[in-house]
Amino acid sequence: MRLPLRHRPLLALLLPALLGLAAAQDAPPLAPPAPLGAPVNAVQPAVLTLPRLLQDLRTSPGWRGADLTYRAAELQLQSARARAGLTVQAGASASLSKVPWDGGDWALTPTVTASFALPVLPWSPQREPCAGPSGR
Repeated sequence: MRLPLRHRPLLALLLPALLGLAAAQDAPPLAPPAPLGAPVNAVQPAVLTLPRLLQDLRTSPGWRGADLTYRAAELQLQSARARAGLTVQAGASASLSKVPWDGGDWALTPTVTASFALPVLPWSPQREPCAGPSGR
């Protein structure tokens, strides 16, 4: 996924911090000593780990906003293709067989398919005048 230009400075600021945390993951975390008179079973502060930081980063509003922007661009592209009437489909499959099973040779049969369609008939749905926002 490519980040928009406005998110790159944020990534440039966070990258050194993330790399420093990744390097710190090799050493075991040190807990501060308990103050005198503190109960033995006192709750220790949570240790920040790289997986937890990355999980929190993915749930941040900025990251979700970037994901939604990317999805909106995908939907706009699909909408433009639908309005233009251009349909593109691609697929691939493969088959591996050995005949006879005991002593035959392996045979690989790959198949790649692609199809393009553009409606040209005047009564196709893409050629019909559509009602825009004005309701015409």
